[in-house]
Amino acid sequence: MRGEKRFRVGLVAISMIGGACVLGEGQAYRHTTDQFATYTQRAEQSGERLSLLRRVYLDLVDAESGVRGYVITGDRGYLVPYERAKVYLARDLPSLLGQATGATSVEWAATEDIKAGAEEQMADLAKIVQLRETKGWEAAHAQVARGEDEARMERLRQHMEAVMGGENATRTDILREVAKSSSSAATTWNTAMALVLATLSLGVFALWQVSVRNDHLARRLRHESRHDDLTGLAKRRYFRETLDYLLAVAARERRMTAVLYLDLDGFKPINDELGHDKGDLALVEVAKALRRVVRESDFLGRLGGDEFAVLVAATEGDETALCQRICEAIRTLDPPFLEGRQLRVSIGTAVAPTDGRTTDQLLEVADARMLEQKRRGKTFCREKQLVSEL
Repeated sequence: MRGEKRFRVGLVAISMIGGACVLGEGQAYRHTTDQFATYTQRAEQSGERLSLLRRVYLDLVDAESGVRGYVITGDRGYLVPYERAKVYLARDLPSLLGQATGATSVEWAATEDIKAGAEEQMADLAKIVQLRETKGWEAAHAQVARGEDEARMERLRQHMEAVMGGENATRTDILREVAKSSSSAATTWNTAMALVLATLSLGVFALWQVSVRNDHLARRLRHESRHDDLTGLAKRRYFRETLDYLLAVAARERRMTAVLYLDLDGFKPINDELGHDKGDLALVEVAKALRRVVRESDFLGRLGGDEFAVLVAATEGDETALCQRICEAIRTLDPPFLEGRQLRVSIGTAVAPTDGRTTDQLLEVADARMLEQKRRGKTFCREKQLVSEL
């Protein structure tokens, strides 16, 4: 409290000095204020660009999830998110370049790359849909397995960081201009030095606050790039990075690591009949249920849509008990908004080094076993045995 009072008293003193010296320092002060106004406007524009980029990214994720569901099941109902994403992207992609007007050359280039990457991603998804319709599941699955979409998503994240880097560079330039104008004012009127120093102090303090906010924003962006906004679980890329690291540790320590690939059964009717809002709430409940039953050492991720994964860092090779807990937790979910509808889960497992030594190998094996289980029309909970025993 005393510190705040001293701070307020100091502000009053500076205001009084400013009143006495306003005629001599007015121009310099206006120049500094204009610089701050320019920075604030630029920061707001950057925030709008980042929000638009985030919408584009989420639309691409929804489109990919929908196409993946269609490839697996052949049910065109899964293409609803894909078709919706096409509409949204047709609206948002042109806006990317429109909002980049006045940006630096680096930011403009990054924005163009993002737009081109999004268009390329949608073209690739359209190709997958066409392959599924004309040549069947195997041809479409082979195209999906190439993993080009993940590389594009990584480029998108890098370009967002490039935009943030450009904003920080702008902040540094403005601070340099503030210091220059203040020094000039001090040279022309020595008696106003106290006001100049006070103004610089306030300017540095204000810029420090902006820096703190930008740091918070950068941390939030890093968190959002790694974690799913809806469930708070790790996104596909972060899950893969963690699996890469734990596989290296497991290989060095000669112990086994397991991956459980989960796909919800009965989720599509909830989404179609009750609406996407209820579907999102169902996914949140599933994430909560998974957190309750996994061990503290396990690592959860949402790979997209209604697909989840569990990474077991240390295992004896038999995850039957964990799978049973997961199945039971999902089966007994009965929040009021589901109106009596039930969810089930299909689980595929893979264990390193038995089923593979790399992230791609383990996820491919676990995914294939989960798909085989789903095609057979059975779930792990009904069979009472791991699909890996098939």
